[in-house]
Amino acid sequence: MQAAYQSTYSCSAERQGEEMTVKSVLISTDYEVSAQIVVDVRSFKIKYARWDAFRLPEGYTFIEKEIPDLIGLDAYFYSGREIRQAVDEELDGIPLELIIECIRGVGQAEAFLIPERGFPILKEFDEYCHKIGKDSCRYYSNLDRIAMSWTEYMGEHSLERNKGLFDRHKNYQIFLKPDGSFLTTAGFTDTFHEILLVTSLTQDGLVSECSGDFLRGPDQVCFENVALLPELIGKKLVAINKKELAALVGGSLGCTHLYEMFWDLGRAMTEVIAKKP
Repeated sequence: MQAAYQSTYSCSAERQGEEMTVKSVLISTDYEVSAQIVVDVRSFKIKYARWDAFRLPEGYTFIEKEIPDLIGLDAYFYSGREIRQAVDEELDGIPLELIIECIRGVGQAEAFLIPERGFPILKEFDEYCHKIGKDSCRYYSNLDRIAMSWTEYMGEHSLERNKGLFDRHKNYQIFLKPDGSFLTTAGFTDTFHEILLVTSLTQDGLVSECSGDFLRGPDQVCFENVALLPELIGKKLVAINKKELAALVGGSLGCTHLYEMFWDLGRAMTEVIAKKP
């Protein structure tokens, strides 16, 4: 078996007084690209945004670009359309992808900015999350079944975390088998979640086997999402669109993070298959 490709995405949120810098990086066999935004910790308004590219498939480079059209926008879950309109689809959409990952990081870091965001008690923040997250995933579609609230899951020391607020790492490895098929591994770990996946694919990117487990998550309800993995068998991961993928592993009875993992993996597989002689 031959190692064929690797890619790693990282995202971190760091607070500096009344501002928070969120940085996202893709480093892979083909790319090294980063993006960052600076937001106000109370309003989540974007105060600064940029992306940089240091390595592309053709070799090392140096590209830096500020994104003034993002300034003043809300860095929040509902801002997707405005974000996409403000960021050009350069480098096959990678800078846009990384900016969106930064926005996700802001949303996750909010759990450590509860007083700054205007919630005097933790219960009010939980109620707010239940309202805006309703039916967005299996967790928020089964609030009557969860064993503890989000703030209970975070623990008693959560509000003591006031500098490094959030970290996320996603890693994908692709191996070429002697018969031309592929074995892939995928790992997702962040401040709140941890998921591992192993997927086998045919020579043209058709999923033949898929298994995995949730190692950490806010509730056992989330762990039930592994039952969705067989839905991917027979699907061509390199050709599937976002809507179809979300219907299989995302949505109200799925998991956003599983969706992200398979979308990233499909993108990496496309790069590998394109290089095959």
